[in-house]
Amino acid sequence: MRSAIVFGSVLILVGVAQAQIKIPGGGQLPDLKLPSIQDLIRGEAPLTMTIKDAPLMGWDEFKRLGISADAKVLGQADKTAKGTFMLGTGQYKMTIRSFCCRGYTYGPTKGMGYLLGPWKGSKSGFVRELLSSYGRNPSVEQRDVQLLIWAVIARVKPQDMNEGAQRALVQLMGKDGGKLLADGALDYFAGRAADDLFRKASKELKPVLEFENKIRGLHRQANAKYEEFERLAVLEPQEELKSEVPRGTWNLAPGGYLIRFDPQGYSKTEVEVIVPRRAEMVRDELRRVTQMKWADGFTIDLKYTDVEPVVLPQDAKMRALQVAEVRISGPGLSAPVVSTKTDFVLQGVPTKKKSTAETLHLYKFSYAMLQGWWGSARDRYEDVQELNDRIETYEEWSERMGRIERGERPEEDLFDGSSIQDMIESLFGGTDDRLEVIGDTHGRLAEHLAHATGVIGGLGDGTEVDPSDFPIIPANGGSQNLGGSSNVW
Repeated sequence: MRSAIVFGSVLILVGVAQAQIKIPGGGQLPDLKLPSIQDLIRGEAPLTMTIKDAPLMGWDEFKRLGISADAKVLGQADKTAKGTFMLGTGQYKMTIRSFCCRGYTYGPTKGMGYLLGPWKGSKSGFVRELLSSYGRNPSVEQRDVQLLIWAVIARVKPQDMNEGAQRALVQLMGKDGGKLLADGALDYFAGRAADDLFRKASKELKPVLEFENKIRGLHRQANAKYEEFERLAVLEPQEELKSEVPRGTWNLAPGGYLIRFDPQGYSKTEVEVIVPRRAEMVRDELRRVTQMKWADGFTIDLKYTDVEPVVLPQDAKMRALQVAEVRISGPGLSAPVVSTKTDFVLQGVPTKKKSTAETLHLYKFSYAMLQGWWGSARDRYEDVQELNDRIETYEEWSERMGRIERGERPEEDLFDGSSIQDMIESLFGGTDDRLEVIGDTHGRLAEHLAHATGVIGGLGDGTEVDPSDFPIIPANGGSQNLGGSSNVW
């Protein structure tokens, strides 16, 4: 009877930081540290990545890029001893084994776009190394690894983890792997204790805390099935979830390659990779780009008029150069694709954007000055200026600035290339009967842009690709973060 009275007292006082409990006979129990909501949310959560952590919301300049039918399909045999892929210039496909890295969220939906971001959270380093180790040890059961990740998210004590999670922990992180998870681990709360505890949580926080507690409870059940964990962690996807970026959005990885994702459920993700072809820029004595050419013989030739370059009123660093002819030549073309419509390219590096008010005033003032053949310079300048700002954002994130072409950032190459891409669209548009050639041209210019952002330090003998380097972040806050691996299906 005495023990029952004491237990009831503990339940009533759940949520109080500390208490002394009197017992019959005049004695009292020593001070007890009782659980509270603050105990459950103290410190940084194990994994915290969201779409807000993605440095860029995709790259519009890459949207015309596509993967050809003869792209190389990567398999386990293509991996290095490190468990990564060392790729040369070209296009690649692979279907990787992926993982849910955020529980109690919607599974992947058909129209969702995905972005790259940094690993964040108190256990992010552990999960990153776990996935990398899994890439070197493909014989470990994928389900065991997933159970371990869900245990990390729910802050399960290592000794409470089920057999599969403990097996993956030892196989991938060694006998001392559990020490890395002990800090911040929580107990499982059952019955009235759980009801009293979670009643104090906010409406938004309560279901998450309950999910984590239920996962901790399942791990303590020897006969719990994988599907029970899955039903808790993976909510049935909703087809109409809003996506901030479209499906198939290309990302520029810090290693200098382009990558995009198409999850087929949380455990299987189709991945496409492009290691960009590099365009050689040919210039005349006035530093104007006269030709862009690729190793396979594809070229874009520009001829300029004798009209003097015009300095843009918006930005004295930028000049508009009038173009008389654009000629696209390449393998498989019986004749070049030529446009003699007058247009222009911009040369120079734009200033950073000013505040909205200043920018609108400047454009209103300068618009009246824009006349004749370069009348659309205002819009094109704004596009290039925005591109410059986004590149600087990306460079800061990647911390690999200015490492291309003799160690210097090719600023003029970059914006000539971007302006040429915009110009080609205006010259040839969507009515040309050789759209395939124009589409290929845009794709090549986008690849040149990927080279020219300043994050590529020369590809050398190959580019190392490891899908576990970064989390795969959905463009919707209620959907699952995914963790990639270099193990393929």
